Amino acid sequence: MGNNKRHRNDKLDKFQRKLRKIQKELESIRQSSSSSSSESESDYDSQVSYQEVLSPVPDELQPIMEQPVVDAVEILGVDPLATRPTGPDVHEQIASRWTIFLQKGIEKVDRKELTEKYPPPNNVPALNPPKMNPEIQGCLTENLNKQDSFLTKVQEQLSAAICAVAIPLNTFFSSAADDTNPHLLHLANAAKLLADVHHTISSHRRYGVSGTLDHSVKKTVMDRPIDEWLFGSNLGDNVKSTKEIQKASADLKLKRINRPTYRPNSIQSNQPTTSSATPLNFKRQSSKFRRKKEEGGRKDRPVQQQRWGGEKRKEPPRRRT
Repeated sequence: MGNNKRHRNDKLDKFQRKLRKIQKELESIRQSSSSSSSESESDYDSQVSYQEVLSPVPDELQPIMEQPVVDAVEILGVDPLATRPTGPDVHEQIASRWTIFLQKGIEKVDRKELTEKYPPPNNVPALNPPKMNPEIQGCLTENLNKQDSFLTKVQEQLSAAICAVAIPLNTFFSSAADDTNPHLLHLANAAKLLADVHHTISSHRRYGVSGTLDHSVKKTVMDRPIDEWLFGSNLGDNVKSTKEIQKASADLKLKRINRPTYRPNSIQSNQPTTSSATPLNFKRQSSKFRRKKEEGGRKDRPVQQQRWGGEKRKEPPRRRT
């Protein structure tokens, strides 16, 4: 694939060089018209050049000629050092206050008043931060409990922000004449982004406590949908059902029986061992090592006593030959 493309590019470069050469010849022919002989030669050369120019493009180069010219900068991609695109400027009074809020935050009293000023509506209970399940609460450490409480308060502020945006949205939808208001789209997008952040924090809360869960029930707990509770309602019943299913599966599963195996020297020792005790790469002792071991054991044996003339005497030493 790459060789064919390179071959087509080489032919295209050759064709372009030929075209530039012909253009130069045409320019020289136009400038040189001093004598009739030169004019006749120029007419002949121009006819040849025009014929070469007007000759049809080869079929294999036709797709390349039809492709649009791509800028080299576009091939390199987006500049990683390029600054992020900015939107239109806001009013100076708005910009100065937002900068302070983003850098230093708002006062604790103001935060509490604004959070209480915009309570969640009755028909959207999901705006309330989901509560931690009691079954999971008992597994958390003190630090995890503090972290979850902090994230819950952040979700309460997000809920109040969404409710504040909902007030002008309700005004627009209440009046049929305001359905085409251009500001309606921006308010709807702001509410959508805030709702997504609210859900992201809930997912982060679940992930933060997942390390304390048992592996056998972790998947069951994490797959539960978020509702009023962070891990869904009736979590205890689902965990019990999972445990019962796992126990029933273990009872029905065919158990593997480990048959005893014997080592190579099991005939002498008569001590059978299981397959787990005998490694697969067991190497039998060499005959030379066994011979030395037997000779050493023979030396340790008590001296055999035989009768010589009715008396017990020591066995005479053997002569070496």
